[in-house]
Amino acid sequence: MRRALTQARAKGQQSAVVYHLKTEGGTAALSPADTKRLARRAVNRAAARSGKTPKRMNVFENLGSFVVQADPGLLLHLLDEPEIEKATLNRPPGGGMELIRPVRKRPVKSTGWVEV
Repeated sequence: MRRALTQARAKGQQSAVVYHLKTEGGTAALSPADTKRLARRAVNRAAARSGKTPKRMNVFENLGSFVVQADPGLLLHLLDEPEIEKATLNRPPGGGMELIRPVRKRPVKSTGWVEV
């Protein structure tokens, strides 16, 4: 992920990353209030260190995670924050997702109505 963010920074592209927060004590899930507080604290510190501000941020309160769209410099600083457990790119490098190719292509046949 660091390589993809470094490449995006070299190209001047913004990126989006989903960050998952560490649980306090390592066992219980974070409360929605704790998720918001920890996410904002981590983003504020990373923004201060990078000198950049996030373009967009959305906190997934019940999932203990959040997504940030910003300059890759800020996103790289955010990876080093102590609250962050793990992170994943919101979109894979190189664009969208690849569609699943059909294995056996054939016309759809109607089997009629099914009695329920």
